[in-house]
Amino acid sequence: MLILLVVGVAAVVYSAIRRRRELLALPPSRLGPYKIGKKLGEGGMGAVFEARHDCLGRRTALKLIKPARRDPDSEARFDREARLTSELVHPNTVALYEYGRTEDGVRYYAMELVEGLTLSELVRREGPLPSGRVLGILRQIAASLAHAHARGLVHRDIKPSNVMLCHREGHPDCVKVVDFGLAKRMDAIDAAASLAGMQVGTPEFMAPEAVDDPASVGPETDVYATGILAYALLTGSTPFEGCDLAQMVRAHRLVPPLPPSARRAEDMPRDLERVVLTCLAKRPLDRFADGAALLEALDACSPIASWSAEHAERWWRALDLEGRGASPARDPAPTTRRDRLLLSSTFPLRRRATSSG
Repeated sequence: MLILLVVGVAAVVYSAIRRRRELLALPPSRLGPYKIGKKLGEGGMGAVFEARHDCLGRRTALKLIKPARRDPDSEARFDREARLTSELVHPNTVALYEYGRTEDGVRYYAMELVEGLTLSELVRREGPLPSGRVLGILRQIAASLAHAHARGLVHRDIKPSNVMLCHREGHPDCVKVVDFGLAKRMDAIDAAASLAGMQVGTPEFMAPEAVDDPASVGPETDVYATGILAYALLTGSTPFEGCDLAQMVRAHRLVPPLPPSARRAEDMPRDLERVVLTCLAKRPLDRFADGAALLEALDACSPIASWSAEHAERWWRALDLEGRGASPARDPAPTTRRDRLLLSSTFPLRRRATSSG
């Protein structure tokens, strides 16, 4: 009996030491053709580092599976995430450059490195955004989703922290939709993505059907989440913010959202508000059918003068100068210096209703 107890204690101690070593372990300085730099973030399954390709000199975001998660199930999910992301080639979707495996079996993939802000960071900085800026952002999100939906993929986790805004030459407010780790194929049963029927996504942005019947989610589910995201950009908060989980689920199912114009100091165009409220319909059949239909409705909205390319250029120029006291789109005033965000396509970390990454 004493021997069994000693063996049991030793196993627990060994497991704790091993986990601590993994948590403290430094990443390799090189991986294949990549020289690895600083860590950009990590989730339950993987970590992402800034890296540079030897021959091309291209900076990328390199995602690796954590040592503790190198089991068959996690590796299958990692493979699947890379495979699905590689199918999407669109200006408003983060690009996957390469997927590989080292000689000792470490899986990795290299992604486009996006320098900018997530929409959640943007709203924290600015509060409710001008209607014209929101319209431009939504059009690009819808275009990214239209591309994915046309290829039979549903994102399933559209939210402000999974959409980045960056400055590209000639396009100052360029959107990049990121993190297709929870994506689902519409034409096949995907056991790895369904997680045994558990709900996946982020509660504030989950459509009623995503809670009631996760296997039934489709493009309309992404449309609903985009409507919640639009609401947050226009008002500074989601329609059911402050609810606990049970109240939030009930609200998504049964409670009509207050029109965003009722929670916004500035006027907003009625046609844009109608689009947002259509996205938030409780029944999938009452929403826009997919990203393409949503994009068509957004393109039909009247032009909005509150935001233009010139406004965006000034805003990004001020952001670059922020360390010297300029605040974007406002009169110069002393501010705390904050580095430009350098983010990969998978972080900030995603939250799931009943599962962890």
